[in-house]
Parts: sequence; structure tokens; C-alpha cells
Amino acid sequence: MSVEHPRELLRPDGSLPQLYLPSPPELSSADDVRRYTTYILNMLGLKHYDVRWSAAQSEAGHCLRNSHVSLSRSFFTHRLEQKNYPAIWEVVLHEIAHALEYELFGCGGHGHSWVRCCEALGLYGGYHSERHALPPHPSTEFVLTTMLESYYGKL
Repeated sequence: MSVEHPRELLRPDGSLPQLYLPSPPELSSADDVRRYTTYILNMLGLKHYDVRWSAAQSEAGHCLRNSHVSLSRSFFTHRLEQKNYPAIWEVVLHEIAHALEYELFGCGGHGHSWVRCCEALGLYGGYHSERHALPPHPSTEFVLTTMLESYYGKL
């Protein structure tokens, strides 16, 4: 599956089908994560998105609309050392869902259309589902807990 523009992914009724992405290759370095993220963005018609490393300690990733996906080098380096590939994959799909949502629906955030994009990518629940997948940084846990509580209610 590879498309020129994400709109080609939509069914005639405007819904998104389940998108079957290729399994990630053996990930042994941060550069492998970056290459694979770029590969998936390209497959989904998001070729104009750049994948960048950030020094962020309070978030694992960030998507800037119509521009780039930013990934925290410290988060990914730590997860690679732990061989915590599900946490890596979850953050990558989370950020790709933001890019896909913006291109398909013109909006951002963690609303209904973003959840639809997450589900199409095979990421159910959207937010990090396992607390042990979080970076060991107190401010990150506070930010994520605040986000989860605003979405799901008091934890």
C-alpha cells in the first residue's frame, strides 16, 4: 500500500479502513526509528513531513501540522536500550495519526477524527496504554497523566 495523498485512503463514505502497515524491521538505533517513521509517512502520502529528533524531556513526540514529526531522542534511545519496541511503535503511530488527521480532516488534537486515525493505524486508545512505557521523567508523567485525565476523567 502506498498512496500519493492521504485522501486516497478514504472510503467513498469518508471513513478510514484498517490500514495494514508493514511490521517494523529490527530496530537497533535511533536512526532506524527515524528511517522507519519516514517510510510509513511516505507510504501514507505524507511525503512532505520531515522526521526530526528533539531534546524534549517532557514528551516522547510531537507533530507540527503540515511540517514535521519530532521525536525525543532521549525517549527513543532509552526505549531501544530496554528493547521496549511496543512503546517505540506506539509513539510513532501516535504522531503519524496526528499528521494523518491534519491532512485528512484539517484539525488537530486528540478528538474523534484523531481517534479514527489511530484506530485505522492499529493504535487503539490513542494515548500510551501502559504506564511503564513512559520515560522515567517526573514532568513527563505529570503531563501525560494530566492529558489522560482530561480525556478519560480522573484516574
